[in-house]
Amino acid sequence: MKKELYDITGMSCASCQVRVQTALEKVEGVKEVNVNLLSNSMSVVYDESKIEKKNIIKSVKAVGYGASLREEDKDPRDNNQKIKKVMGRRLILSVFFWIPLFYLSMGKMLSFPIPSFLSSSENTLLLMSIIGMLSLIIVIINFNYFISGTKALFHLSPNMDSLVATGAGVSFIYSLYQTVRIVIYSINQDYSSAASLSSSVFFESSGTILTLITLGKYIETLAKNKTGNQIEKLLRLSPKTAVILKDDKESTINIEDVKIGDLVVVKPGQIVPVDGLIVSGSSSLDESSITGESMPKDKTAGDIVTSSSLNLNGAFVFKATKVGKDTTINQIIALVEEAASSKAPISKIADKVSKIFVPIVFLISVLTFALWISFTHNFDSSLNYAISVLVISCPCALGLATPVAIMVATGKSASIGVLYKNAEILEYNGGVDVVLLDKTGTITEGVLEVTDIKEIDAKKEEIMSTLSSLENYSEHPLGKAIIKKAKDDNIIFYPVSSFSYIPGKGIAGTIDSKQYFAGNLSYFKELYRGNADISKEIEAFSKNGKTSLIVFSENSILGIVALRDKIKDRSKEAILNLKKMNIKTIILSGDNKETAEAVRLEIGADEAIGEVLPKDKGEVVKRYQKEGSVMMVGDGVNDALALSLSDIGVAMGDGSDIAIDSADIVISGGELSSVVDSIKMSKKALSNIKSSLFWAFFYNTLAIPLASGAFAFIGIFLTPSIAALCMSFSSITVVLNALRLNLFKRSETK
Repeated sequence: MKKELYDITGMSCASCQVRVQTALEKVEGVKEVNVNLLSNSMSVVYDESKIEKKNIIKSVKAVGYGASLREEDKDPRDNNQKIKKVMGRRLILSVFFWIPLFYLSMGKMLSFPIPSFLSSSENTLLLMSIIGMLSLIIVIINFNYFISGTKALFHLSPNMDSLVATGAGVSFIYSLYQTVRIVIYSINQDYSSAASLSSSVFFESSGTILTLITLGKYIETLAKNKTGNQIEKLLRLSPKTAVILKDDKESTINIEDVKIGDLVVVKPGQIVPVDGLIVSGSSSLDESSITGESMPKDKTAGDIVTSSSLNLNGAFVFKATKVGKDTTINQIIALVEEAASSKAPISKIADKVSKIFVPIVFLISVLTFALWISFTHNFDSSLNYAISVLVISCPCALGLATPVAIMVATGKSASIGVLYKNAEILEYNGGVDVVLLDKTGTITEGVLEVTDIKEIDAKKEEIMSTLSSLENYSEHPLGKAIIKKAKDDNIIFYPVSSFSYIPGKGIAGTIDSKQYFAGNLSYFKELYRGNADISKEIEAFSKNGKTSLIVFSENSILGIVALRDKIKDRSKEAILNLKKMNIKTIILSGDNKETAEAVRLEIGADEAIGEVLPKDKGEVVKRYQKEGSVMMVGDGVNDALALSLSDIGVAMGDGSDIAIDSADIVISGGELSSVVDSIKMSKKALSNIKSSLFWAFFYNTLAIPLASGAFAFIGIFLTPSIAALCMSFSSITVVLNALRLNLFKRSETK
């Protein structure tokens, strides 16, 4: 399967989006398609053996729209800026000609001073000709509505442009017909009849409809661009150049030319261009662009640095380990853009309505005209009501409600270190009932310290030499703590052969032809062949929240090493906030039950399950899914199975590796409080989408009867010009409502 992104042209409303989506879904070989009205884009997952790119593009063109494969180095915001400039020019020109059009058309009604050579009945033809010419110029300026709308009608898929083009076009053509009659009366010098017909000329309606629609679309474009602000901020964090060190000489190169292994120099005030490992120097780095945390982090030789981090004071040199698309900042941008362009399940409601909405509007417009003409025999007013129905009923607001909110929510979430894989996760995340929490690295710092070394059959030095020699081959956090302690105490390391790691239990290896083991109590009981009982010692350590490693052979116990993992500062606060939302919290740990329980009591979680192997976490997830929607929070490695089986999988990243396939949400800062933020943002985003959809439906439910003249008997009705203004206002309102999500604030730190 291959996934590609296409730019789509010609879409103007939700019905366009649905039309393109439906057309591609019917094509054999296309497995998944996602059309986004907001970004004018389409992502397609397809089987290359069954369909080619040209067929995908051809299928889009077949329903009246344009499609082109997005270039890899093309910024989608470039297209938005281009649209903004084009719309801006059209708006300026439209307003320039609309002002005199409105003045001359409405001058008498509003008591504006009109030049004498235009105000007399003898010059009605001249006045109508000038007004008609001004209206024609506005039609030409905005002729794209007529091209797009007619094309959509031709393909039997009417859209917003079809409604606007029909309304403005009918108004213009009818006015042109009346003007021809005025010409005939003027030739026959029947100036009074010519003057009386002037009230039936609606050139100003045509010009006003097009100008106001363009004004609304321009404001909508500005608002849409604001929704991508967070992504633009992320893009600006990636510098264009980097300083590399080669043969003891510094040289500046383009960021695209940095290769893995290059030595990169970063000076105070500069942004780290790519990911890497410091080889010399030290500094404090502001990593808030990645993690959302404002506190700087001290970095020195051997530490990881991530792209887009701001170097605050010292200078350092690091070796590039991730470049190009693989850098942290580019992975984050890719995740945010993919989530922003995806569709939430709730959007299906709007899609279903939009699919049939425009044809129904045309039918209502025709019925409106037919009813009014049959009852009043007044062609002019009947036509006005019919045009008003067409113009006011654009389904833009329905189409924008979901994608705008998703783009704002995912962008804002990224700025605080929360990355959603797609919009479906954003929607469902707010309904979590149970949160399962891996202990190490999630609730705790994941940085362990050796607190006790209990001698049994060997001295401390011998215990640490044996244990550190074995752990030297391990990548487990426990092993790193042991190695650090051993190096600090200048412990001797022995050569090890036949090393093995048993997940959730311990490690084994051969030293001087003798096999040694190190692990938890269950591992010890499984392999130890002696008679010694160390349960009480292990229990004592566990009650104090310490993890025990038993160092032993088949018939000898060298000793016990106890380690303690510090609980993160905000873990207790996060658990409290989750409980306030009536979410059950459960700790999962590979440690014994006593250690897990000690941590539970300290942070206030509801339950703790100890001695859980990675392979067993999946069963725990399934068990709690009987109680409701389950979120699993882990490190994305040992917890991969549980993350994939849970309803929502959350991977706690450290800012250096955020592309974790098994997770639905990535917390780049590694703070448990960000899990709370993710749930709160999901709730707010879903609430925002629902409110926008409600008002969009409510607006059309109220607007169509109003525009059709249903309340004219009590003096309430709309002209086509006012209808155009109302239509634009509805779309702008939905976009502004979504922008409120930018006001979201993180959970407070005590």
